[in-house]
Amino acid sequence: MKTIKFLLLTLISFLFISCSSSAVFQYSTQSNTMILGDKKAPLKVEFTNPNYRGSIHRCTRFPYTISDDHKKYGKLFVESISLYEVCNWNGFPLGLLESKIRFLSEIKSMKTVEKIEVNNYVFKTYLVNEKEYLSLIYIYGLKDTFIVDDEGILYAELMNSFDKNYEDKYTSKPRYISNYNRSLVRDNMMHPYFEREPIVVE
Repeated sequence: MKTIKFLLLTLISFLFISCSSSAVFQYSTQSNTMILGDKKAPLKVEFTNPNYRGSIHRCTRFPYTISDDHKKYGKLFVESISLYEVCNWNGFPLGLLESKIRFLSEIKSMKTVEKIEVNNYVFKTYLVNEKEYLSLIYIYGLKDTFIVDDEGILYAELMNSFDKNYEDKYTSKPRYISNYNRSLVRDNMMHPYFEREPIVVE
């Protein structure tokens, strides 16, 4: 019964997002191109020298990560995860990524200084160790996509695709270079970020 309710909620959420969202996210492995942002003015990112890695997990549909030292945007890390209906996150997905970055990088403090939600996009910038800035982009829907943007340039351009009046306050300031490249899916055996629902026998 729990699984049926979850399926119905997932379907309703999908229909709502599909009908109401004016945002887009697509990635092509053939052209190594990512299209994202506002549907009316989408941003096209052609990766410079991407390291694409697919993963296998019983809870996920074709998850992947992309690491790239982009000639324009600097260091980018992308992870896309689509959970099967019988699996659930063990917390808020973006919060899990934040905790992972903080733990792996041994960050002492990570304070949110900007948070903007547009359609199914969440933009967050953090003050790290009281001196440098880091930006994350979270895209939710049928799948969860995370972008770790060390330089914040892609973050600012994406925000401008949604809001032409957006003022970038943090790209020119000292940036925290995380060099983050760890996968939530590949590390899920050690840290249960998501898990399958237990089978209840009645």
